[in-house]
Amino acid sequence: MCHVLGLPGFGVLLLQKHYAPLNRDLLLSLQSLMGKLAIAALACRYEEALQQQISAREQANQQLRASEHRFRTLFEQTPNIAVQGYDAQRRVMFWNRASERLYGYTAEEALGHPLEQLILPQTMWTSVAQLVDKWLAGGSAIPAEETPARYDRRAAG
Repeated sequence: MCHVLGLPGFGVLLLQKHYAPLNRDLLLSLQSLMGKLAIAALACRYEEALQQQISAREQANQQLRASEHRFRTLFEQTPNIAVQGYDAQRRVMFWNRASERLYGYTAEEALGHPLEQLILPQTMWTSVAQLVDKWLAGGSAIPAEETPARYDRRAAG
């Protein structure tokens, strides 16, 4: 007599007894055990997949940090081009040495302040803020143009 107990997607347990059939209680116990093994196997596969996702995310974060480091290093070492980075609220997140020389603010003084208040005449603050907000909301890109900048707002008072 042969008994086949299957674990879908995992395998089959084949029990064979030559002379007498399996006791019904034993067969039910084996089926229950196979069900528990299937659940354990699924949990192991889930854990393995989760670990792979975590590893992939950690790797992506590490690559992002490396990319940001290369970006910052490149622009910090660009001596004659003022480069600034801003968040969605137009607050300074990056301010290189050329920006310090051009606008008269150290990076520490500029960080966290709205871009328009640091580098543009006050008459342009509202319009620039509106253009940036519209662009961030999915509007058209802000056209490139020359803009009169405040080269050292502290000196201008």
